[in-house]
Amino acid sequence: MKVHCYARRRLRPFHGTVQTIAIQHPDNAGHGEAETSNGIDWSLYVGHPDLVAHTGLSEVRFGTWRTGDTAKRAAVRGTTRDVLIEDLGARLLDALHDHADKLPFTPIDRHECWLLDIHGAPLVLIDSVIDAEECTPWDRPNWHPGTAAEEGFTSPDGGVADLVRQVRERAGRCPRAAWIKRASDDAGTDQAGIAYPADRFPPTLLRTDWDNEADRRRAIAFIGWQAPWLLQLTGLDPALRAELERAAWQRPQEVARIWRLYPEILDTERLKVARIQASLMGESDARGLYQEPFLPVQVEV
Repeated sequence: MKVHCYARRRLRPFHGTVQTIAIQHPDNAGHGEAETSNGIDWSLYVGHPDLVAHTGLSEVRFGTWRTGDTAKRAAVRGTTRDVLIEDLGARLLDALHDHADKLPFTPIDRHECWLLDIHGAPLVLIDSVIDAEECTPWDRPNWHPGTAAEEGFTSPDGGVADLVRQVRERAGRCPRAAWIKRASDDAGTDQAGIAYPADRFPPTLLRTDWDNEADRRRAIAFIGWQAPWLLQLTGLDPALRAELERAAWQRPQEVARIWRLYPEILDTERLKVARIQASLMGESDARGLYQEPFLPVQVEV
């Protein structure tokens, strides 16, 4: 089995990354993926041509695995291809044990969909994909910071409604979006062949240069609120990473949940303090995401 480890961003809206360990049979006779969004809890999926023929499903949920624990099998209904599932699942668990300690992985979602301002410059990232074939057109592109922001983001200069309003105004009456493929030097080229220098892309995925001072402060405050997730990005300037760390420590519970996916940590002592604060606030450092109920069957690994 070939093993491929990679990361991609979670967007619409941005809220961190998904880390994936994928296996693929050399002759395409079976594959599997293990995914995590916090570095501890993994969801495992397997697929095989025979499963498609028998169930119509391209893949099935094999189970879950938590670092330092045994796997829990999913309730797979509607298939009798247990041998295929067990074999692929066992191979996926082997890959998981071999590579899970190498987090975080290199991001490969280099095709990015940016909402543009009225001058055609990238304004805010709204989507990203791994393969060019996944770049679907946006007829009426828009950006929204998400329900978590609606519930948790506030600033002295207003909240989500004001942030959405300022982005919409800067995008213009007929908003446009462009799929741009980023190169290794972070420059980009869109589907029409238009080139974008690297410095035109905001590293925090939202522009911070606003003419209105209240709009500028609001955008910066939102980036600070997103800091625990933004710290998962690679290639951040050290000064910017330090600034994001200082903002992230203000949300210790979120930091405690996902810090294992940070490619770099500058202030390790302050991270320890944040994790202690989260524990005192009732957030276990090993607490994961919501999981669907699974059959109480353990697979020895």
